[in-house]
Amino acid sequence: MRRRHGHLERVALHAPDAFAEHTRLYSHCFAAPLPEGEAIVRRIARKHCSGMAGPRPTGTGILAALSRPPDANCVDSRAVSWMLSTIQPHECAILVTCCGVRVEDLARHVRVRGQQRPAIVRFLNQFAIAPQRVEPC
Repeated sequence: MRRRHGHLERVALHAPDAFAEHTRLYSHCFAAPLPEGEAIVRRIARKHCSGMAGPRPTGTGILAALSRPPDANCVDSRAVSWMLSTIQPHECAILVTCCGVRVEDLARHVRVRGQQRPAIVRFLNQFAIAPQRVEPC
């Protein structure tokens, strides 16, 4: 939340159909996942899930959990929730650009979990609006 005219401004995640409609316009910015993408995801997950009880998350488990709907009974899905509660926007950008995570999947997990962290919501929302001018990445 930011202060605007003395009041706290709440940032809301755009609707799922906005992501479905506009994310494809940014597809030129998303390269194929890097061969070391799974290792990158594992490092990010372990950094943010270090205090979580249970088995340590794996990169493949986190990638699989991100690509399907959230499930409270799934260990990897709980790790995604834990990770999204502390992840930074630049790390979300790494997940999207280097690891093959879809913006729509990140937004779905943030929406279902009710995690409305302003910096993450702003990062995701930039892909839910039509670009005014698309520049090569």
